[in-house]
Amino acid sequence: MEAAAPPSPGDLLIAAITQKVIEQLHLDGLVPIRDDDVIDGVPRAAEFLHMSPSTIRTLASHGEIPCRRIGHRMRFSKVQLSMWLAGRDVQ
Repeated sequence: MEAAAPPSPGDLLIAAITQKVIEQLHLDGLVPIRDDDVIDGVPRAAEFLHMSPSTIRTLASHGEIPCRRIGHRMRFSKVQLSMWLAGRDVQ
């Protein structure tokens, strides 16, 4: 079996740029990086943040917490919630 050729400098550059774009989309709340980053639903977000579900719903309805609505469900990113919580503790 023939060994794979090493990636070209152009391929490495494309991979690095792609990774940076994905990271930025993730930080902007547009794309989760991994499935295990997604929290599906208010009860799970409340458990993750150690808050009540009603507090999470109130914060989400006022746009004070990062989330995405898909139909009647809310989805959250663990990374974004952690960053939000850290920023909230600083203020």
